[in-house]
Amino acid sequence: MKRLNTNQITIILLYALCLLIFAATNPQHLPVSLLLVPLIALFIAFLFTTRWVVFKIASRKNSKLSKKRLGTLAIILAGFPFLCILLQSIGQFSLRDLAMLAVFFSVLWFYLVRSQAVS
Repeated sequence: MKRLNTNQITIILLYALCLLIFAATNPQHLPVSLLLVPLIALFIAFLFTTRWVVFKIASRKNSKLSKKRLGTLAIILAGFPFLCILLQSIGQFSLRDLAMLAVFFSVLWFYLVRSQAVS
């Protein structure tokens, strides 16, 4: 069995932290500043997960994308579910919002691919 590397251990610990915070706290009794902590931890967990997956796929396919572009791609891929969860948590998520986010992230994806082709 392969040993876990530091990035994988960090991802597991971040998800465990998010699970612990979501299970053990009542958001109605927390100040607003502490409500942001689990959301930030969740985004960082999504980011590390997508970054790890993107770099794994790129290394297997001998991708010519730079590390900076792969990092930007990971941010875009992590941002989409994070914004969906964020909108749902404040009760503002509808099918129209999902379509708008999909269009927004598709434009970002197109811009990333287009800027790679130009440079």
